[in-house]
Amino acid sequence: MDNQLPRIVACLSVLENEKRKDIWKELTSIYPFETLFNYVEATSQVEVFEWDWNYISNHTYFPTDIGTLNQYRKKISWTVLSASDAIQIKFNPNNWERGWFGNTNNYLRTFNDFWDWRVLSKNKYINYDRRIINNYKSEKWDWEYLSEFGGFLKKEIMMKQTI
Repeated sequence: MDNQLPRIVACLSVLENEKRKDIWKELTSIYPFETLFNYVEATSQVEVFEWDWNYISNHTYFPTDIGTLNQYRKKISWTVLSASDAIQIKFNPNNWERGWFGNTNNYLRTFNDFWDWRVLSKNKYINYDRRIINNYKSEKWDWEYLSEFGGFLKKEIMMKQTI
């Protein structure tokens, strides 16, 4: 870990909340993501490290495996993650050799209480599949958006690899 980071954290801990948050935002964004995430992992149990989870949750390289999402589920900004490129990539059926529906359904079910369903409504890989919409019809989807743009209302030709 960066030798100066513990000293910086000690100095930040005495600042007022807003000023401290602003500095943490800047501090989070200056490291290359691989380095940053190593620091996040090394400091995840230490409360004084107030990494900017909006930045982390929105990063293309944020690991979206179930283990990582579960480990950081209380720190992740789920609204930001729900709209992120990383989740767009994760839910793209072309990125799964097989079993797109089962895998996507597993992610949605595992973190059911965390996803921002209104934001997920705009995910073209999810809103196109009637089975997904049906499985989670009681969630807080953006039904206005889905009724106008949701692909599940059209013939399902996009999802050839969904089974």
